[in-house]
Amino acid sequence: MGSKRKPSSSSESAMANAGKSQTEQPDLVAAETAMSHAQPQGDGGERHQAANDAVETLTEEIFYPALRKSIDDEELLDEAEVEHASAKRLIAEILSMSPQDHLFDAKVKVLGEYVMRHVQEEEQEIFPEARKSEVDLDALGVKLSKRKAELMKKAA
Repeated sequence: MGSKRKPSSSSESAMANAGKSQTEQPDLVAAETAMSHAQPQGDGGERHQAANDAVETLTEEIFYPALRKSIDDEELLDEAEVEHASAKRLIAEILSMSPQDHLFDAKVKVLGEYVMRHVQEEEQEIFPEARKSEVDLDALGVKLSKRKAELMKKAA
């Protein structure tokens, strides 16, 4: 087993870090990004979208699978995956709409509330489990950083 010392910077490290504050949470970044989906893309909008997509990919490809191998609460991670999938569907609906469409504002509001609740659950349930697990958080942070760099380079 490697060291369980927590990495200290960037949003992908925050996942491995089990988050110290909401401002370091990748899902908070995702929530803010989701809210920005309602705004026209341009002048950095595509980069913001790429960053959000990277956070989702990092969480789904690396963070949750690493935890599945090390924590016993399968139901907790199943719920988190369903929440991610539901948020992605709602984001897709919002992106396909115009701000003038019926229910647009309601969907944006629900998405924000939904993601904020998910962030709270991660802070209170998933991240504490990650800290207690045998996951090598240093190695996980390195893996997340490398994958994020790949994703951002591809999006550029």
